[in-house]
Amino acid sequence: MKRKLYIPESVRTKSEIFNGYGFTQLIQTALITIIVGVISFFIYLFHGSLPVLITTILITCASSVTLLAKDATNQSVADYVKNMIRFARSQKKYGYQNGKELF
Repeated sequence: MKRKLYIPESVRTKSEIFNGYGFTQLIQTALITIIVGVISFFIYLFHGSLPVLITTILITCASSVTLLAKDATNQSVADYVKNMIRFARSQKKYGYQNGKELF
């Protein structure tokens, strides 16, 4: 018989860079920043404004760290948004039809 180990909710199972932000979030932040950086670079080639390029990359990096950092319940803002969308899609509407009463 295999016994499951109970891990409390507030105990972190992976190492973190700072509280709520681990290496997976770092990789996600790097990928998002690289994608937006490439897009910003192409905009820079046509527009020619270096401050716009740098500001876009910095804002993207800071906002992705904010969106991906987990709180005490091990949920990030991105996780909350995903859960809200999944919950909204799962809700069904059941029309009530007034029927004949038994008593």
